[in-house]
Amino acid sequence: MLRMITEAAKSLPIGYSVHTGVDEDGFIHSQSVTPGSVHN
Repeated sequence: MLRMITEAAKSLPIGYSVHTGVDEDGFIHSQSVTPGSVHN
């Protein structure tokens, strides 16, 4: 049973990426969060 849980945990995304769009004055106008398993 423990091995099944360990194997399942290996496939879960652990990290994330935050993409932020700013204008020329530095103000944030858009932001999105994607799981770490998604390639840019």
